[in-house]
Amino acid sequence: MNKPTVGRIVHFHPVTPVGAKPAIHAAIICFVHTDSLVNLSVFDALGHTYARTSVCLIEDYAPPIAPNKGDAVAEVSTWPPKENNQSVGDVLWSLRELESACITAGMLPQAGETIRSAIKLIVAQKGA
Repeated sequence: MNKPTVGRIVHFHPVTPVGAKPAIHAAIICFVHTDSLVNLSVFDALGHTYARTSVCLIEDYAPPIAPNKGDAVAEVSTWPPKENNQSVGDVLWSLRELESACITAGMLPQAGETIRSAIKLIVAQKGA
């Protein structure tokens, strides 16, 4: 489970009227009560900010469905979904760090050509 800390970005799921598309607002953790309870500074779709205190922070989230028109649904926050792909810059940085470690360990002849080939291929494909 992710550990909340001040300054981390989360998604805030405000109460949505029945029948409306569930909204997701960007938010920054401003205070941590526990690993699952935080205070947030929330940004709406227009960039306006508002505060929410004592918001539950959960790992997995499915938008709640209010069974009746007047039923209230709790507001919650979640971690943004993880991206399956890294940026080209992240991959290149990792490969260059690996190349540097191989040089330090004296393993460059064995691993160096493979690493250099991967760097050249990524640069050529993405124009980084």
